[in-house]
Amino acid sequence: MSGNGHRVVSAGVLAGVLVGACAGTADPRRERERVASGTGEVVIAAAWPWADRPELLYGQGLELALEHANAGGGVQGRKLQLQREDDGGDIDQARLVAQRLADDPRVMAVIGHHQSYVTVAAAGIYDLAELALVSATSTSPALTAQGYRHVFQSTFSDIDVGRAMARLALAQGCRRLAVFYSRDSHGRELANAFEEFAVAHDGEVVARASADPGQSANPLGAELVMTTWRQHPIDAVFLATSHRQAAVMAVELRRQGFRGPLFGTDALAAPGFIAEGGDAVEGTVFATAFNRDAPSAAARRFTEAFRQRFGQEPDVTAALGYDALSVLVHAMREARSVLPSAVAATLRRVRDFPGATGVLTFDPAGGLHDPTVNTTIIREGSFHGLADPSDAAACTAAAGGK
Repeated sequence: MSGNGHRVVSAGVLAGVLVGACAGTADPRRERERVASGTGEVVIAAAWPWADRPELLYGQGLELALEHANAGGGVQGRKLQLQREDDGGDIDQARLVAQRLADDPRVMAVIGHHQSYVTVAAAGIYDLAELALVSATSTSPALTAQGYRHVFQSTFSDIDVGRAMARLALAQGCRRLAVFYSRDSHGRELANAFEEFAVAHDGEVVARASADPGQSANPLGAELVMTTWRQHPIDAVFLATSHRQAAVMAVELRRQGFRGPLFGTDALAAPGFIAEGGDAVEGTVFATAFNRDAPSAAARRFTEAFRQRFGQEPDVTAALGYDALSVLVHAMREARSVLPSAVAATLRRVRDFPGATGVLTFDPAGGLHDPTVNTTIIREGSFHGLADPSDAAACTAAAGGK
């Protein structure tokens, strides 16, 4: 899940944070080695905007994974402890949290942060401290493009989503495509990956338009876009914006007579997309990291365990959190050590780990190789897992945008 609206902090400010935090007499890395060889509880930190996002079930997913790990003997007989750290969804605060965790020798790994722009900004601090970081929800490909040795991404990237949605659109007979995206790195990555895949496989992006992610959804803006788009025959539209902007665009598309399929990103999983889009978003298909209706045994086991433990259905963040902690524990057990450097080296060798969100295999950069991109469809005003992507609406000659 990527974000926007981030602030730039100068290299001098970051250097000041690092120097000030490291001015102590003890080297946290050496002290961490001593703690790693001990017998006490193994501390895993979870950095997240806990106070700001109480509606998400991410914490419950982490808690369930922790309970399962401890019930299975922990790691080398040592129980695991989850330490929650609130980063406020803010770059400055996240960097301070990251440095505090890097300086705490009790912490053996970190799972976090929420939005990509926050995680990317903090990742270098963890890597410099040789502290393993597993990001469960950040989708920016920039996170694993820096050559870090201790940073991992346990979910798909924006590039994976763009390609998967283009592949699905083409499979449904859609060849003349339009893209509506956020004017930030997140939106551009999605839009470019979609277009590049489509063009390479006999498709054509005949129209593109963008929206400022910092502005409220604007019906007038959507109308202006559609005025331009009516010059082109369009089979299907890819929505790569916030759910609010996507909903406004969907309403305008339908108002002006467009009847072709709508495809989108995991941002459309927000209930507000249906509430604000109404009948206009019926049939929309979008990417998601987790599908409760997926046929995999791991997804079914997780869903049932979550229901029994918390009395409700898991959301996508719950599944992502569960997988991140589960694969981290798997690596610790395989490494026979909780020392971050050993765990990071083992994570790079993980192959075909059966997660609730799909099979996890890490590539040399720390991202996922050939990750699972599940799909969800909106039917009768609610979300339903699309077990068979071919069940999505097909393109017809009558769909177009003229």
